[in-house]
Amino acid sequence: MAYKELKKNDIAGRNEWYRYCVATKAVNVEVFPRTKYARVEWDYISVPKERDRDFYACERELRESLKDIYLLYAGSQSEFYGGGLVGYIDGLLISDARLAAEQISDLFEKTPTLASS
Repeated sequence: MAYKELKKNDIAGRNEWYRYCVATKAVNVEVFPRTKYARVEWDYISVPKERDRDFYACERELRESLKDIYLLYAGSQSEFYGGGLVGYIDGLLISDARLAAEQISDLFEKTPTLASS
């Protein structure tokens, strides 16, 4: 699994990445860089509906792990919003946002309940 770095207004690129996530049954993780800071978003909408139970079963564990990733990279401009299924971290330095996105992607790939499904 991976993430995609896109401009927020790149609708065609976002749609293409979403279709890729659907085809690979991966969680949609995106990085939106600005001048100095970036936003990382995740959304499990791209995985098959029959996997909902798996995601809900480990939502609390995922949220705690996502908060840990946030705390690892957060600065004074940073904000965490959401939970284990859908959310974002905003205000990360661009280089830190890329690292956080990679860790978020790995988290969804390696969470036992999700990986075994």
